[in-house]
Amino acid sequence: MTVEERFGDVDFSQASQVKDSLLMRLKLRRRAINEEQMSLSELDEVSAAGVFTQHKVDEKNLHVY
Repeated sequence: MTVEERFGDVDFSQASQVKDSLLMRLKLRRRAINEEQMSLSELDEVSAAGVFTQHKVDEKNLHVY
């Protein structure tokens, strides 16, 4: 077993002063993100509304500033 493999298996969050596991926090955040996904009708409404940009576009050279 190489050093990289051994460190890959170590949960460094156990050494943290934070009480909850960092891995558990990441898993909970991923679950929250997945639950926040838009429905197809919501996506249709957003795409129909268009994209708002606050950047200045140089139409001659097509650069965004």
